[in-house]
Amino acid sequence: MPPLKICMLSPTGPSLASARHLLSAGRALAARGIEVAAVVPHHYYLPFEEAGGADEENLGGVAVRHVRLPSRWRGSVRTHFFPAGYWIWGMVRRAMETPFDIVHAMKPYYTSGPAGLLLSILTGKPLVLECDDLEGRDGWARSLVEEPLFGFKRRLIETFERRLPALADAVIASSRALEEILLARGVARERLFYIPYCVEEYMTRRADGAAVRSAFGLGGDPTAIYCGALHPHNYDVDMLIPAMEHVHAAIPRARMLVVGDGGARPGLERAARERGLLGDAISFAGWVAVERIPDHIAAADVAVVPLRDTPASRCRGLSKVLEYLCQGVPVVMPRVGQAEELTDGGAAGLLVRPGDARALADGIIELLRDPERAKEMGARGRRHATTRFSADGAASARIEVYRFAAGQPCVK
Repeated sequence: MPPLKICMLSPTGPSLASARHLLSAGRALAARGIEVAAVVPHHYYLPFEEAGGADEENLGGVAVRHVRLPSRWRGSVRTHFFPAGYWIWGMVRRAMETPFDIVHAMKPYYTSGPAGLLLSILTGKPLVLECDDLEGRDGWARSLVEEPLFGFKRRLIETFERRLPALADAVIASSRALEEILLARGVARERLFYIPYCVEEYMTRRADGAAVRSAFGLGGDPTAIYCGALHPHNYDVDMLIPAMEHVHAAIPRARMLVVGDGGARPGLERAARERGLLGDAISFAGWVAVERIPDHIAAADVAVVPLRDTPASRCRGLSKVLEYLCQGVPVVMPRVGQAEELTDGGAAGLLVRPGDARALADGIIELLRDPERAKEMGARGRRHATTRFSADGAASARIEVYRFAAGQPCVK
């Protein structure tokens, strides 16, 4: 039987985690001899998305087809009134340029989700829907309050999140909490597959932490790191400053490097300045390219994941934790969602009370004061991440999902 041809639909441009994860999965499948094409929309609201570039390119064996907003629309009210229809039709049109056997849509989002359903209806090909987050009322969509037409967009996302999984031929959940929600919403057990986020290529590359330490004047100071988007709907980054205040009081030489950008950054910098921490104890690196993330993580002695116990936090794929562990850096994070599985039951870090800045601080202090223990935990974390969450294992699991969706024999 000839290998399957997969058409992947990304929810956003390649700079965001979900799209990056999908393209990484595509490359792992291409290495197995599967023909993969990915359609990637470039949202107007991403400040670090490139405006131009090739319409199509080959990335590690994946034929990536870009869909971009017309330049004449940039800054126009059209970007708020017409986005869903524009992205859906643009993705379907590009996807149909070559034949495929399976439609794989990442997220029940208002771009990739409905585009996948429409593509499946038009071509009669099976639809695989991958869910890696809670999108609607209890998820990240609550942040849309700051956008024009936020009510309409949020209802659109909530509708797709509730309806699309029941219409797909197979559904992938990237967290156990999300798996339970999908079951409760009527997705049949035999159509539901659990495939957590896996280690991506960039995570394991040899990093230069010394250069980053030098650039930020960290010297030999014990250092914690947070690396990720600075948006309240992504992680509870407001806990970072009070946590670091406690750490700095206990270990005056301790430093924290905050890597990332977003709407919460001005408030975080203001809070750090008011508490006398900015510069001396906390440095903001801003947004860095994906390939440079390992360098910054390798500069730290411990990593921190600030989370409260919410439905959205319990459902997250938490690829950030894999970034930390692959560089041998132990993590301090709340016991929420996938924390136990990712940290091998706490062998790769410290699990603390959720939503408690002081608990985060105590975990950071404990590991910074015991560097040998931290190194041992980091080494365990690297081994655990690269074996339990390998790209090869995830590729095998996805192939089984495709076989199921196509009606072929598979092992679930």
